[in-house]
Parts: sequence; C-alpha cells; structure tokens
Amino acid sequence: MESLQIIESHGWMLQHPVWTIPGAILGLLVIGFFGSPLWLWSLVVPALLFEFGAPLWCVAAVFGVMVVFLIPALRAVVFTKAVVAVFKRFDFIPKISETERTALDAGVVWIEKDLFSGNPILKILWLSLIRS
Repeated sequence: MESLQIIESHGWMLQHPVWTIPGAILGLLVIGFFGSPLWLWSLVVPALLFEFGAPLWCVAAVFGVMVVFLIPALRAVVFTKAVVAVFKRFDFIPKISETERTALDAGVVWIEKDLFSGNPILKILWLSLIRS
C-alpha cells in the first residue's frame, strides 16, 4: 500500500508550478550557497526530479551518477582514471622543466618562504642565519 502512495506522488509538484518551481530553485540555491555536501545533493536532486514527474529511469540514472561520485574508490576507478587518461593523451598536463624538478626535489623552501610571504618575521630569519 505504501509503495502505491509513493508512485501516486510522482509528479505532484507539477500540480502547482507557480509555487513549486520557484521553491525548488530557491531550495537548490540555498543548499548551493551554503556549500552543502554531495550526499545532500544526491538526495535532493533525484527527489526533485521524481516529484516534478521525470521518468523513473532518469531519476535512477541521476542517482546512480551521484553514487559514483559519492564513493571515493568508485569515483577513482570510474571517473578519475578516465579523466587522467584523456589529460595524458592530449598533453593537457604540462611537462615539468628541469628547474621546477630541481626545486621540487629539494623539498624545502627555508628562508625564501618567509621572505616571499610579504610579512617575514625578522627575528626568526636572523636566528636561522646565525645558526648556519
């Protein structure tokens, strides 16, 4: 009996589009403004699609895509691996120059970090120069 009630609510938001469409847009803007996590979006978006009468296969497809992005291990296998392969294939990832490689391999920034921060603590700089 309860499953019948769920099916009957499919598309009920279209009965009063004057209120439900702006309300849905406002709700999506609010959860977007506050930086809501993906798990909340993966519940709200398919629910809105269902209530606005989208085909059930569409609701399931959107929910399935969101589940792929919710699970980090699944996202790495399905999505990230493909994106990185495309980036490598079309040379979107820039090559590291010899100078950049040397800087990365050095591993430390020592005094330069404080000097280039724009607000160095001179006492720490002086003490580090005395020690070396």
